Amino acid sequence: MATIDLIVLGILKKESLSAYDIQKLVEYRNISKWVKISTPSIYKKVIQLEEKGYITSTTIKEGKMPEKAVYTLTDSGHHQFEKLMMELSCKPINIFLDFNAVIVKFQKQEWQFWNSNIFLHRQSKHGLRQ
Repeated sequence: MATIDLIVLGILKKESLSAYDIQKLVEYRNISKWVKISTPSIYKKVIQLEEKGYITSTTIKEGKMPEKAVYTLTDSGHHQFEKLMMELSCKPINIFLDFNAVIVKFQKQEWQFWNSNIFLHRQSKHGLRQ
């Protein structure tokens, strides 16, 4: 999926990281609330991106910790990131909110009725109604 590619490439554009660190950054930034991305998809994606030549891995060992692969963006990866940014930013955005369905169903008179009731409810809630 191009969105996950863009996220991983974008994160690696800033700094070289392991798949674990990428996953933790996705978690920390709450990206999974906006995009369907999971821990397994990140690990799978770094393997795919490396196979395509967009990133390279270097195995490192820190202290007594086990070895880990740290991924770095290649020149090809920079170009792919720019390409994906252009493609995705040119697509129309569809935002679906549950409230949209409510608004669409209103006719003008119904809207006035609900609007006045909301106003009255707010007044009574804040002790403004006389």
